[in-house]
Amino acid sequence: MGDCSTNCNPCGPSYDAINQLAVQTKSYARQALSAVTTVEEFQSLYLGAKAEAPTTDNEGNPLIQGALYFNTTDGQMYVWAGSAWELFGQAGYYLGAKASDPTTDNEGNPLVAGLLYFNTTSNVMRVYNGTFWQNVAFDESTPFLATGTTEPRNLVTRMADVVNVKDFGAVGDGVADDTAAIQAAINFASANDLGAEVFFQQGTYRTTSVINITGAVTIRGVYSRALKLNTTPKGGGTWFYLDHTGKGFSMITPGGSVVGDIYFSNIGTYRNQPTPASGWVPNPHDYDFWLQGAQDVTFDDVILLNATKGISSTSSGGRLNFYKLRGQVFEKGIYLDGVYDVCRFDQIHFWPFWSQNANVVAYTKANLNAISLLRCDNPMLSNIFIYASLNGVLISQGAAGTTLKFHLVNADFDETATGIHLDSSVVGATMQIENFTHLGSPIPNSRAVFIEGSLSNLSFGSLRTSGCSQEAVRVSGASNTVNIGESVVDAWATAGGAINAFFVSATSRINFAISPVLGVNGGTGLPFNIGGNISSGRWLDWTPIITAQSGTITAYTATGKYKVQDLTVYYQLEINISNNGTGAGAVISSLPIFVPLLSGVGNGREILLTGKSLTVTQIALATTMSILNYDNTYPAASGCRLILNGSYIIG
Repeated sequence: MGDCSTNCNPCGPSYDAINQLAVQTKSYARQALSAVTTVEEFQSLYLGAKAEAPTTDNEGNPLIQGALYFNTTDGQMYVWAGSAWELFGQAGYYLGAKASDPTTDNEGNPLVAGLLYFNTTSNVMRVYNGTFWQNVAFDESTPFLATGTTEPRNLVTRMADVVNVKDFGAVGDGVADDTAAIQAAINFASANDLGAEVFFQQGTYRTTSVINITGAVTIRGVYSRALKLNTTPKGGGTWFYLDHTGKGFSMITPGGSVVGDIYFSNIGTYRNQPTPASGWVPNPHDYDFWLQGAQDVTFDDVILLNATKGISSTSSGGRLNFYKLRGQVFEKGIYLDGVYDVCRFDQIHFWPFWSQNANVVAYTKANLNAISLLRCDNPMLSNIFIYASLNGVLISQGAAGTTLKFHLVNADFDETATGIHLDSSVVGATMQIENFTHLGSPIPNSRAVFIEGSLSNLSFGSLRTSGCSQEAVRVSGASNTVNIGESVVDAWATAGGAINAFFVSATSRINFAISPVLGVNGGTGLPFNIGGNISSGRWLDWTPIITAQSGTITAYTATGKYKVQDLTVYYQLEINISNNGTGAGAVISSLPIFVPLLSGVGNGREILLTGKSLTVTQIALATTMSILNYDNTYPAASGCRLILNGSYIIG
């Protein structure tokens, strides 16, 4: 096998300790007995590491004079002197370290077979065979103890614990084509679906075609670093250079069986991309990781340095895990559809690690869907940071449905057009979000939340957004319900225009547990849209339209306020009639919002002329309310002032 200090491949987390012990064991083996005449005989005499002195050799035969063993209790090497074990250093057969082959022993006597010394020039141990000196190698079948362990094992069994890709011919210099070697190592490790580990030492492994994974396997490298510098974006660690435009790694269920129990750890991928310039567009690469029918797949500490498309999984049983996934993806980060069991996302960090060039960043702002979910059951997301994307989370409708029981905790969507977007295809998504923040500026058409689909239910524990060029929250689809706890809108309508902070369609609802805190309105729109079904403790201005049941009121002014809370509209109204004209019968006022589900009444008083009490009647499903004196007479006259308040149920 050769000298362990120079030729040993890594064999697991304790490789350094193993290698050190191998070197230490070799140094003890420099002291063989004079009875040894060949290297092979010396190697047969070494009994390995043991906790106490053996009474037979490793095959149960009587001990031979000159046999050696390493005592793990006192850390000493011993030699069998024929009747007892003696400390190796006292036996006089080791000549020490020397720069060249000695011609006598240390006392000047002629050399005898079995003498050993360590050659400091070539860093090997040499034994005298009776005629000349020759190297002694540490044998791969020799048992030894790793630091802190109790069971001696040889290198053959130890090396079998982990498959090293370099044992299959991989070079890892970023130039050689390592495709075949990587495929062979993975095939060997995943044989019989046992899930062995393939270890990739620090380096760059170039592939020129897809790597197929059809069984359980762990692919582990050395921590990869993205330096976040335009000049040298790729740091040390284990990297896969995908030097082609196809899929990087493919996991497809073959022949009815299920591909699963696949684990990627401490690796990075990168592609060939154009040099950043005006009008920059990425190369049309396929996904770096492609899963179809695969389940129980984990990505742990993986970098997608400059992927056009990152990870796709379709028709999966689920249980996909994304931990500490980071990188700069240009079009699709994570895409899931047909995933029927829990998926977990934690510490997802998309940032311009590869290039912060303005042209590259502008492309991702216009094209990147960071996390795309179609039919996906019980996705659980936490600690998500997305920078410069079109959509932070995009929910769509797949052939088998949409996303259900979505959970998100701690998310920041920075310079992202839409933080959470349910497109128009969605029917019936359910989502719970806590601690959600969003920054839209300076992206056009930016919103924190945009719901175009229907019949969906979203609940936000806390929501904060700033710099939205459009609404903070827009619910334009039908029959949706959005519940919001605490909310802060620092700025909206930054591009100007009659844009509301919150917009909701007539058949959808937004319910606020606490009235939102509103900051700068860059346009002329109201906080809530007129006609929108919004429940909030916040009083809003309203300008009533006043007419008479018969005749015409010539001149008046009217002001009002309203709020919507718990499916009830509360209003306050003041009407000043300066010229009643021919008005008669009853005073008619428009409603502030919606129509009553049930008939109801309000009350008030005329305060300048008669002082009479007033009654207000709202008829179910009517769009106006009528005002009369308490005795059902006409309440108005020139110079009167009517003060009124009331409420009506809308759902």
